Amino acid sequence: TIDNSTAENHTTILTIAPSTVERGVIWVATDDGNVQVTRNGGENWTNVASRIRGVPANTWVPHIEPSKFDAGTAFVVFDNHRRGDNRPYLFKTTDYGQSWQSLVTPDVEYFLHVIEQDPVNASVLYLGSEFGMYVSLDGGRRWALWHHGVPRAPVRALVVHSRDHDLVIGTHGRSAYIIDDVRPLRALANESSIAIKPLHLFAVPPTIQYRVAQVAGIRFTADGMFHGKNRAYGALLTYHVGQAATPDTGEAAGGEAGDRDEPKATIEILEGDSVIRSFEGPAKHGINRTAWNLRGDGFKRLRDDDDDTPEEFLPPGPDALPGTYTVRVKVGEHVATQQVEVMADPRFTVTMADRRSKRDALMRAGGRQEVGVDAVERMRKAAEAIDVVLKRVTDDKSEDARSLRAAGDSLKKRLKAIEQDFTGPRDIQGFTSDPNAFFSRIGLAYGQLSSSWEAPTEAQRIMLAQAEARLAELLPVVNDVLTGDVMRFRQQAIAHGVELFPTFEPLVIANQ
Repeated sequence: TIDNSTAENHTTILTIAPSTVERGVIWVATDDGNVQVTRNGGENWTNVASRIRGVPANTWVPHIEPSKFDAGTAFVVFDNHRRGDNRPYLFKTTDYGQSWQSLVTPDVEYFLHVIEQDPVNASVLYLGSEFGMYVSLDGGRRWALWHHGVPRAPVRALVVHSRDHDLVIGTHGRSAYIIDDVRPLRALANESSIAIKPLHLFAVPPTIQYRVAQVAGIRFTADGMFHGKNRAYGALLTYHVGQAATPDTGEAAGGEAGDRDEPKATIEILEGDSVIRSFEGPAKHGINRTAWNLRGDGFKRLRDDDDDTPEEFLPPGPDALPGTYTVRVKVGEHVATQQVEVMADPRFTVTMADRRSKRDALMRAGGRQEVGVDAVERMRKAAEAIDVVLKRVTDDKSEDARSLRAAGDSLKKRLKAIEQDFTGPRDIQGFTSDPNAFFSRIGLAYGQLSSSWEAPTEAQRIMLAQAEARLAELLPVVNDVLTGDVMRFRQQAIAHGVELFPTFEPLVIANQ
């Protein structure tokens, strides 16, 4: 209970803020402009409102923020818009309210609601206004309006999560927002030279590898539900691209999506000295952000000429094992690196030996798939070369030309029949899956293997062995037709004066 002659009975207390630095220090602010402080746990109070210059009398005080670093320091926000005054009022004291300094600059527009000091870096401040959020990296000497993902709506509440270092933003009318991992802002505040470097990769926070179950309720919401987008799964990568590294002078965009014509960074993930993952990220001037999905590169897959599936939507590679990896970002000739620790999902008790056994099986299956893809691509290349030859002799009525056309047509049919042993029937209606086709077998094996982190089960090993056996049956047939029939057709074409034809080396299965 506040019982002191300086406490006004008719006022409403809007905010009570105890200091986390010095026990007994408590700040109180009211709806009619009082700002009071006690240094002995409430036995005595001092109203310091009269020491704050430039604020109309009896102005509403929506928030007061004690410093997280110094007991005598506090920030106070005033809001006078209810009386037609939309000006911002923000003050700071460093001597328990005896003197105050305004932190309002020309960059801050409209009235204010709340201020939050970063719990790690005293110079980083977050300021909620009626029209969006401002950030300062120098203790309030300069402010910048935050454009990335936060609307220009009333920002009424701010808090930095003590464990995850995310900034949580509460708005009036536009729900809540989270800015993931504000540690790069702290780094910028500590080291101003980052902004003038061509490229800087901020320290990558440790990341937990986890599995997500299907949520209950509506699975495909379409436009019937309104909800925000979760942060990207995996290791959050934040880097600053300086003016020297890119001609673009626009502001950086957060997230992975964006215009495909925008400048790109090449991001590589290394396990030891080996690159296990390579992908693109944004590279605009300023802070850029993307995420590594904690997987290796996907395996080569068979793609038709009209398959324009973006790279990011193709099947990913195996999960990375828990451990430490190197992140390497390249923009032009500039390179920056950091380490990232990948931690196992604490809910699972799979041993590293089992994890390695599973990844080895997945790598084996993926390697077999790539051999099959290479085989089909070679046969398609041979068929395309045959078409070129046949086109060249279309109008030739000679016996040799007729013989060449007949040989070409026959060879194309054989190539297509062998290809279907890999792919199953194509270009027909109805159910076309062939369980004996190689890609059906290897796809089933890979899908089953990738369903968990545990060591491969006996059934999964059998599936993989069956797929490998099918590949072992087909490769000699492919090699025979490519190095035999196709080469004989090539010689026949050369004899007819057509020499534009590829040659093919035999395919082999590695590690077998």
